[in-house]
Amino acid sequence: MRGLRLLLAIPIGAIAGAFLSLKFDDPPVVAAAGVGAAVAAAVVLILLAVKWPGDVRHDAAARAHPDAVVFSAFKSDDTKAALADLATIGVLPVAPPAESTAVVFDGVGMHVYRGSPEIEPVLEVPWSGIAVIGEGTASVNSRARSALLVEIHTDAGRVVVPFPVITASYLFASARGIARLRAEVEEREATAAWQASVTGADQSGAGPSASSSGTSVGAMPGGSPSAHSYVTPPRLELVPGLSSTFYSRVRNVVTVVGLVTAAALFAVIAFTSSDTSRGSFLSVTLVILACTLVSLGLLYLGARASRREAEAGYTLERMGETRLAQVDPRTGFVIRPVGSRQLTKPQEAEALARVRALAAP
Repeated sequence: MRGLRLLLAIPIGAIAGAFLSLKFDDPPVVAAAGVGAAVAAAVVLILLAVKWPGDVRHDAAARAHPDAVVFSAFKSDDTKAALADLATIGVLPVAPPAESTAVVFDGVGMHVYRGSPEIEPVLEVPWSGIAVIGEGTASVNSRARSALLVEIHTDAGRVVVPFPVITASYLFASARGIARLRAEVEEREATAAWQASVTGADQSGAGPSASSSGTSVGAMPGGSPSAHSYVTPPRLELVPGLSSTFYSRVRNVVTVVGLVTAAALFAVIAFTSSDTSRGSFLSVTLVILACTLVSLGLLYLGARASRREAEAGYTLERMGETRLAQVDPRTGFVIRPVGSRQLTKPQEAEALARVRALAAP
């Protein structure tokens, strides 16, 4: 579960408590570390209590709709009012209460769920019933939050339902994040329309081709109309030098090694040494400082490499810009064409296995 990463705050809290105790002449280091860990644990438990139901609901919706666009939405009075309007005109049997939801866009249309761990459908709208998908705001606890706006056709007119986004995979609840989410949803809508046109068209070729959909390069996995076929994709010349993904992986290793080393040193000093003066913790401070400086340097070098790659017309990141083609950093084969939505981790692994098989002697 994604929320389990919050547990890293507990050892960090212990280290922070120990360092804060150094302002005393004879600091109770072990006690301070215990207090820091306890405070961090309390904060983590509170955050998990708030976050866990949303994660469970999100994951349940994602399992019910594999390979769909899924995001979590805040509880909002604006959303409740829009759903009440739909209930008034007969689209919904009753108006649901204001609560957080999981919103799904797949090949059929939009699905909205509430509840955790058992999810209950609140609203289902086919693509034919969706007029416009836009960006805007919705009120959440008297604060305006960035929201995805879905305008729905009804016999009585159009109703705009706002969904203030909490998070959608890599996205943050910001205006920029909503714009990217909207593009991803519109890509899903275009794919559904393409599939519907092919289903109803003469199989001799009357329907639109994969190339006209803008996602034909290599027939990559990731929801493109040609996802069930595969041809040899184009191969780009990679920028010479170390790649952005190399710097990213090294930075992750440095961060983990630094945290583990600092925690181990602190444990040794706190529990085996009688000297609890500032000098006792110099080694821990140096480790943390060194790892921080190295991480910042790697971040800078990775950003420079990423800019060079973007100038060459591609990205190596799974969550990179959709305006750039994603390529395999080892072979240079395109694994996600320009304009296609980002791949999931399993889709990326499948695409990498295919192109590396092509490159194998």
